[in-house]
Amino acid sequence: MLYPPLEPFHQGHLDVGGGHQIYFEESGSARGFPVVFVHGGPGSRTQAAHRRFFDPGFYRIVLFDQRGCGRSTPFASLAHNTTAHLVADMEALRRHLGIGTWLLFGGSWGSTLALAYAIAHPQRVAGTVLRGVFLGSRAEVDWFVCGARRFAPEAWAEFSRGAASPLPQHYWSLVNDGRAEVATAAAARWCAYEASLVEPGGAGAAPGGEAVGRVKIQLHYMLNDFFLRPDELLDNLWRLPQRPFVIVQGRLDMVCPVGTAYEVARRVPGAQFNVVGGGGHSAQQPEMAAQLRAATDGLKSLLGG
Repeated sequence: MLYPPLEPFHQGHLDVGGGHQIYFEESGSARGFPVVFVHGGPGSRTQAAHRRFFDPGFYRIVLFDQRGCGRSTPFASLAHNTTAHLVADMEALRRHLGIGTWLLFGGSWGSTLALAYAIAHPQRVAGTVLRGVFLGSRAEVDWFVCGARRFAPEAWAEFSRGAASPLPQHYWSLVNDGRAEVATAAAARWCAYEASLVEPGGAGAAPGGEAVGRVKIQLHYMLNDFFLRPDELLDNLWRLPQRPFVIVQGRLDMVCPVGTAYEVARRVPGAQFNVVGGGGHSAQQPEMAAQLRAATDGLKSLLGG
């Protein structure tokens, strides 16, 4: 469904202040049209597979790990780590790479950050492709930590076991526990619940060594309302540039239900809203991957012109 694996032709770290250095890489065509992949989370990281949504003969593919994530340093640092900082980091990276305008490609939390960047820097956006749209609202968080239990009751029962406070606060205290075994077990349970919604009915993948740091960052953003005012993104969609805007949304997405994507598409003039009937939250599902690749392929004629 995706392009063949490829390796970066340029990698590095960019000092963005506050003690942070963000990892970035470029692959594909050095003279191609720039596209930036905005990963999810918060707290996740880029993967080699993320390069493969784009035609390497046409696109100059830019991947980066957000503050505290993946290969960025210091790992799991919460200092000077807000949505505004991440937007500023993207703009600093664009300038560092000498890019005029670029295509934004983001899913889940990556869609949130892509929208925040596009609202702040509309003149730098050549187009936008979003998946699993998320706006950082409390209603969306409530769905994730509680509402989705109707579809994954057994996973939620394990996720909520022993909680005497709201689940985000409960897990925040656990992952910040001084005992490593407590923090690690809590991060594993959080990741297993999340994975059960990403792949409904699945057992979920075991988290790696970065799990505690990843969950800390995710909860840091969640407990601070993602550093956004209520409806901040929805209320500012009018600021988006009049450029191609494509949403690929899984009908069966249990993490970011389709209603949010529909509301965004409804408010953006000319938006292309593609609902994938059998698609869920994962961009790697065959139906989702095919539609996402089709979206980036379909923009080549517009961007090339």
